Amino acid sequence: MPVRQSVTIPAPLAAEVRRVAKQRRLTMSRALVALAERGVRADIDAKENLKAAYRRFLGEQEPAGKNEAGKDLIFARSSGRTLLPKIRFSDLPRGLWQHLLERVQPPELQF
Repeated sequence: MPVRQSVTIPAPLAAEVRRVAKQRRLTMSRALVALAERGVRADIDAKENLKAAYRRFLGEQEPAGKNEAGKDLIFARSSGRTLLPKIRFSDLPRGLWQHLLERVQPPELQF
């Protein structure tokens, strides 16, 4: 059952919604719904990709594979709009903790 909801959106976003509505020949309301559905789907997909990358990272035993899985995990984290769950470092396996420490690199300072 549809729910009627009133929202206030910033002008630049309203202009984009208007553009999408015009392109797809939709009303503003229908364009907002379509964009919201797309955003929700993208968020769900990003979370699933992140979970899959995390499982692959934890399951990988070979150093080269672990490195690739780590890159995939970082990519999944940075490309999605979701946040990683807070890490309880005391719960991490020692090998994973060591791997994470090895991957941390201090930023290069340029003067």
